[in-house]
Amino acid sequence: METVKEDELTVEEQTHPFETKMLKRVELDFADAESFLKDVQPWMKEMHDFYHNAQRFTSLKKENKFPDTTIQEDVDGFVADARNKLFYARRPATVVGRERTDKVDAEAKQSMMEYQDDVDQMFKKLGIFLRDGALYREMCAQVDYDEKTKRKWIQVPVEAPVLDNMGQMLRDESGQPVMRPDFDEMGQPKMRWELQDVPVYKGAVTKRLDPQNVYFCADKCEMNDEYPIMVKSRLTMDYLKKEEFFINIDKLDDTHQSDSVDGDPVKEKTSGTGENRIEGTSRKKAYDHLEWQGRVDRKDLYEYLQEVGRLVMESELQPGQKYEGMELAQAEAMKLAEVAPGEKVWAICGVIARRVVVQLREEPFDWNGPNIIVGTMQSEEEGLMGLGLGQKIEAVQRVRENLYGMLITSFKQSVNADWFINMMAVVGDQNVELNRGGKTIEVNTDPRTVAYRIDPPSVAKDIYAMLEIMKQAGQNQGGRQDILTGRGDAGTQTLGESNMVMNQANVIMRDYLQSVEETFVRPLYELRNHINATLIDKEYAYRVVGKQAEGWRTITPEQIRADVDFICESSARETNRIVMIQQMMQAIQMAPLAMSAGQVVRIDRMLADLQESGFSQSHDKVLSYFPLLRLEEEQGLDIDQMLLTNALMGIAANGIVPPGGQGSQGGQGGPESLSEGDAVNSNMRRAEPQNARSIVR
Repeated sequence: METVKEDELTVEEQTHPFETKMLKRVELDFADAESFLKDVQPWMKEMHDFYHNAQRFTSLKKENKFPDTTIQEDVDGFVADARNKLFYARRPATVVGRERTDKVDAEAKQSMMEYQDDVDQMFKKLGIFLRDGALYREMCAQVDYDEKTKRKWIQVPVEAPVLDNMGQMLRDESGQPVMRPDFDEMGQPKMRWELQDVPVYKGAVTKRLDPQNVYFCADKCEMNDEYPIMVKSRLTMDYLKKEEFFINIDKLDDTHQSDSVDGDPVKEKTSGTGENRIEGTSRKKAYDHLEWQGRVDRKDLYEYLQEVGRLVMESELQPGQKYEGMELAQAEAMKLAEVAPGEKVWAICGVIARRVVVQLREEPFDWNGPNIIVGTMQSEEEGLMGLGLGQKIEAVQRVRENLYGMLITSFKQSVNADWFINMMAVVGDQNVELNRGGKTIEVNTDPRTVAYRIDPPSVAKDIYAMLEIMKQAGQNQGGRQDILTGRGDAGTQTLGESNMVMNQANVIMRDYLQSVEETFVRPLYELRNHINATLIDKEYAYRVVGKQAEGWRTITPEQIRADVDFICESSARETNRIVMIQQMMQAIQMAPLAMSAGQVVRIDRMLADLQESGFSQSHDKVLSYFPLLRLEEEQGLDIDQMLLTNALMGIAANGIVPPGGQGSQGGQGGPESLSEGDAVNSNMRRAEPQNARSIVR
């Protein structure tokens, strides 16, 4: 990996020496990250094209490559399956109190975070994150704080001015009239309707970062280590003016704007999933912004913030005074002289067009780390990048596209076949053009011997066979089996073979889920919880949707700050599900043996439990498979008692002989049952009414 030296950089001088120093550092770190990721970025672009295969129609014209859907199908299948498992019972992570006394607070926090998941559309976002992890090897999110309001009509008290004895309005020190609630003749407060901005949400919000726009060096192995992480985005002037932490906005002009990303007008439309983050509005020209997050010297940063008037000590704040747009020292009444030399603090530095520093501040959440999460679906030994489905089955996709190209070429040759022409048999100097109707050619011999169509050997059958082989190879490499998605060929596998294939695929899915939980879901919810606890300082009302109705609850700041852990259960639940499926399959295989001994076994109920608990089928769907179970549930019939009564009547009428015995039915003996199937058939024959068997004979 090439390393850029500081003396090789040429940067513009900033207003403050510390800004110039940080600009050089950001440029160095970004150059190292670009060098490290120089091969990864084009590969991500190609994975994007593989997934959006319809965009590859040009290959059909130029290279006879037909857009294959292998990567798209496997990624979509993984996302659908993994998201449902992660979002089991509406909670990707369960909140658990560290102490027994924290149980109530943990339940309140769990309910609040489920509400936040609903408002923040976490189910939808989690699907996009999983798609990124499967396609690009990493899933990237940034967590911030937001307060959302909604315009609503609400009733507010009518106020009237307070009058003195002379009938004059009383005024306060600022000259404003003193107001009081107004009452009607009955002594009730007067109310009126008013359109107001009502708070509907406050707390942590999660936004997706395009993996192509996230940069880090090769040495960064953990999110909170000393190495920085950077994010590219595009910001409009409206957004820069709206957020108070931006600086040096007056230095920006048209020369810093662009209609593209890094001068590439195509990349804006095709980068990653085509969702480049443009804060503000995408209809205006925007600035290329690089956000750097890393550790800096705390004393240097505080001295800079103090000099530019953006550092406020908590002891200097007046009661009720706000510090919006300013940096607040984290320690109470901290003095700059008390900062230890060499002490580091996590900071954010924003650079536009690689020339102007537009933000330089301490990270606002007291997290001492980035508010960025980078996760993978399969981790490697070191580094933030892992493995994804796209990386595993990329070769299969390429081979299948070439096979489709061969198939198309074969079809073209069949339609426009080559011809062998015996020009010696053509009379005179005639121009022979085949496949052109309405022209007569004079020949000096039998016309049937003049032209021969050369049909190439058909390779379609071999190509189809290779396509199936490569499809199976892709499933083996990626761990996605047709049997899990209901697309397996019926009758091609026995129950035991299907069970083994399914268990193998479930083990791989469990490993995927465990990696996603450890690297993404748990860190994400821990960061969201920290931001909630840091910035929500008043009682918080949130909506609760229950089985019966919808209601509202209130959580206190103390409950939000409760000491809790986050437990992700999908991978453990998947392991338990595999064990349960194996046990249920064994019980189902043993059921005929019990039935042959005269026992009443509800195989339909066993299969229903397997479908519902093992394969996550909905209850209504399972009932559609088994009419008796639906009758039991809807009509209240006691099917168990009916089956038991019929079995007892059969025993009383005919008797039941154990498998292998020489008992008789009506005086007739039977041969010894040599197998389980013989035993079942023999017992069924014995249970038949005597007159029915005589009719059959």
